[in-house]
Amino acid sequence: MYSGIIRRLLPAGLAIPAVLMAGCQSGVISGPRIVALSEVSGGQQTGTVGGQLPLPLVIKVADQGGNPAAGITISWRVLSGGGLVTPSQSTTGADGTASVTFRLGNTLGEQRVEAALSGAQPVTFSATANAAPASQLIVSSGDNQAGTVGSSVPAPLVVKTADAFGNAKSGITVVFSVTQGGGVLSAGAAVTGADGLASVAWTLGAAAGNQQVTATVSGVPPLSFNATANPGPASKVTVLSGNNQAAPPGTSLTDSLRLKVTDQFDNPIKDVTIVWTALGDGGSTNPAVTVTNVLGVAATQWTLGATGGPKSVRAVAGSLAPATFSAAGTVVFAQLVSGGRHSCGLDEGGVAYCWGFNGDGQLGMGVDVGGAGPVFATPQPMAVAGALTFSLLNGGAYHTCGLTLSSNPYCWGKNIDGRLGAASAGTTANAPAHVDGGQVFGSIRAGGAHTCSLTQGGRVNCWGANGEGQVGVVLGGIITSDSLTFGSPVPVMPATIFSDVSAGGLHSCALTSGGAPWCWGYNTSGQLGNATTIGSTFPVLVSGGLSLVSITTGLAHSCGLTAAGAAWCWGTNANGELGDGTILLRTTPVLVSGGLTFASIAAGASHTCGVTPAGVAYCWGRNNSGQLGDGTTGSATGPVAVGSGLLFGALGTGDLHTCGVTTGRVAYCWGNNQYGQLGDGTQTNRTLPTKVSFQP
Repeated sequence: MYSGIIRRLLPAGLAIPAVLMAGCQSGVISGPRIVALSEVSGGQQTGTVGGQLPLPLVIKVADQGGNPAAGITISWRVLSGGGLVTPSQSTTGADGTASVTFRLGNTLGEQRVEAALSGAQPVTFSATANAAPASQLIVSSGDNQAGTVGSSVPAPLVVKTADAFGNAKSGITVVFSVTQGGGVLSAGAAVTGADGLASVAWTLGAAAGNQQVTATVSGVPPLSFNATANPGPASKVTVLSGNNQAAPPGTSLTDSLRLKVTDQFDNPIKDVTIVWTALGDGGSTNPAVTVTNVLGVAATQWTLGATGGPKSVRAVAGSLAPATFSAAGTVVFAQLVSGGRHSCGLDEGGVAYCWGFNGDGQLGMGVDVGGAGPVFATPQPMAVAGALTFSLLNGGAYHTCGLTLSSNPYCWGKNIDGRLGAASAGTTANAPAHVDGGQVFGSIRAGGAHTCSLTQGGRVNCWGANGEGQVGVVLGGIITSDSLTFGSPVPVMPATIFSDVSAGGLHSCALTSGGAPWCWGYNTSGQLGNATTIGSTFPVLVSGGLSLVSITTGLAHSCGLTAAGAAWCWGTNANGELGDGTILLRTTPVLVSGGLTFASIAAGASHTCGVTPAGVAYCWGRNNSGQLGDGTTGSATGPVAVGSGLLFGALGTGDLHTCGVTTGRVAYCWGNNQYGQLGDGTQTNRTLPTKVSFQP
């Protein structure tokens, strides 16, 4: 009966699902049955984003009489915050209730779910979603930067600590550590703020290339920041290989010259231009200009100059301090001579080399000089300047002389008294100066402060200091101011033909063509050999009637060889330099003891040496620096064999050292080495023969 009434009251097509027809129900409700939704439980819960709420969301459907409505379908939907209700529709049971579970979305704060029944007021559940525990680190900024080694990257390293849904986590301690490339961080740890961010500044380490910093939080996978560290500006040039080689003059070195350009932290710098320059007579480089590769390396090939001895190549990279490579042109010596504190030698081609003290230019290298002491030492052979070739050399106390292959005389070194014979040289010549007068000579001998020579026609000339008559040209014995020095060659006994001449400390001696020895100059030690100690400003005949084939003069003694090889000496003998087994001064010649025969003999300052026809070397006299070469420093009054078993062609004697070339063309020196006069690259005295540098 009532249904008809309802149909009349409702417009056609209008449905009211919450109004239930109750005509079939007797005694309960008279008229339409109207239902409503109400929350039972599950509202205002709190959970973790992404997590399921602990309690289901429960609603109840009841009619206006409070009676539960069973079998009613409820629709559920998420209003805010994301998340998921399961199921999306549920049906009320006999008690009128229906429920779902709710998994929160990933948005922090309030999240809402609606339960709806068509025609009824919906019910809204509210829940609060809190952040989950930190589960990830996220790069916010600062990754993949580039900077210069040792400097800070432009931007700080910023990391975000978040839960699984990216929600920021505050108050989390993030530990930062450098894990590759070195460097320094502004802090070892930082605490995240409300935005979940933590940051540090990063100063890059010294190694170019990739560098890395790792951020860690306990229980969370670590995160890495990477940066590219570029090399700093080029700061130095370092020699890698090719230094200190040796090869014959004019040839290319076996190994190329290699260098490396780096920044202050030794990182290689590429594309740096290197200019290679051979210094002096060093030769040439090919190529002369190179560019460093990715390893910072550049290389060139060095062809040595035409002379032996030390060479240098300078490698320049812009304004950086240059690198210097050293090498040596090997020398095969044919002749060695000893001066006061220096030595000189000729190679097989006649190129002259000198080493030792150069305070007065006696090495002839062409460099400025002027001083005393070991600072002026050159302990290895250096080519004499001027590109001359010589047939012989001879060393004096502070000067050196030689004859070219064309017999032209040159001298160099100290010249305050005209001992160089070259007026144009001034007081010092640091390179060979041609002796005035236009003569050609067969031999030349340098003394203490004077020089003597022998023309090819057998005429003796001397020049230089004459304070003791050592030039030998003042007749009558009176030396005036006009005859104290002679700046160019003057003839001695011009009517006499001589075969040999020698200049000593303050005296000179010569042999006539018939072998008669004549001496002149200072004579307080009997070095003139004329049975007196009275000096002579002109030649006097040596007593004893000896016939000699060669003559040599030391500081204050003289010696000569007979045709049979017997050695005779006279003069001072305080150190046994006369070799007669005594230390007695001799004003006339005495035979050297030991019964030896010699092919050559040389007198030094206070010692004497000779070589037998078989090439065995003997020395005698002073030995305080090892100049006798017998392995000791004890003086000897008679000949002692030079050690090491070497065979020599000839020897040269200086103040406190001795040099010679073996029969195999190897040069050795021994004795005092304060100024590098032994030529072995050191300044260490040697009591046995030591090999001169730069030989094959």
